[in-house]
Amino acid sequence: MPETKLPCKPEEYMQVKFNPGDHNKFCILSQSVLYSFSIHQAYDVTERGDQKILGESYRTNITEWRHDNQDMMFCKFIWDPFSRVHIVTDQSCILMVHPKKGVLEHTHHLDGGVHAILLTQKHLIVSQDDGLLQWFKLDLPVILSSDKDNDTKHLTVENVVEMEWNLNRTIGETGDYEVVSHMHYSRDFRQLIIGTSTGMFGRLEIEAEAVNFEEDEEEAQQKQEKRVMENEFVELGRFHTEKITGIKELGETTQLVTISTDHYMTLWESTTQSPIASVYQPSYPTSLDVSSDGCAVFLGTHLGAFRIYDVSNRR
Repeated sequence: MPETKLPCKPEEYMQVKFNPGDHNKFCILSQSVLYSFSIHQAYDVTERGDQKILGESYRTNITEWRHDNQDMMFCKFIWDPFSRVHIVTDQSCILMVHPKKGVLEHTHHLDGGVHAILLTQKHLIVSQDDGLLQWFKLDLPVILSSDKDNDTKHLTVENVVEMEWNLNRTIGETGDYEVVSHMHYSRDFRQLIIGTSTGMFGRLEIEAEAVNFEEDEEEAQQKQEKRVMENEFVELGRFHTEKITGIKELGETTQLVTISTDHYMTLWESTTQSPIASVYQPSYPTSLDVSSDGCAVFLGTHLGAFRIYDVSNRR
């Protein structure tokens, strides 16, 4: 694998993510540019004396995309199942970009600031100011086996809020609302795992809805009212002193790893809400992933450093 240098200034780096549907593609996000990489197989010739040995190698192609608004700053992004990326900005909007073509396909405008986003089969969940979570309806394309070019297919985020929930917590005596800074679903998609702007960690018992085309057609024919959810937020502990930016379970265990802008990566036992180990990061971590067996943690920082931790000896 060739070395891929950071394409932006380290202080402008935000995130890097592989395409879940194609591990030969990944994107790096800076504050103003989306860099899209494609990995291709190649060959490398090594000379040993009079012999020339043909070996396997790789090369990368890169596409850059910038928004026309030079004052807009990118904050974070996610991939969707149709190889598009959805970028959170500092200007109350979410951008859907075709990274391979370097084309902006849709802009979803919101009333307030966006702090985190999450895709399910039916919704784009958006964390906004004042601790508000909104479930925006997705319009999914119809893909036929006879379709030759599925690259033209993409989902659309409709301006329809089907569900809404509010954290309703203020920070001390400031009167400022605590917001959801990171969220993802549990493996069975029955619990929404939440990290907040002040380092609190917890779960919400709201199951992710699956696509059912027959039921969806019936609902489309009827005018559906927005559901205001009143499910209780189950607080599991205040795991950090600042904003949580990543949460991952460690394999098939009850343990997890979290990262935060307080510069710490911390391993936790969720059943006892107690820390197992903490590792200080000189530059605060922004990206997090784990191996399928939970024995390795992959971490990226806001200055572009990439670290791998062996956590197989934890107890």
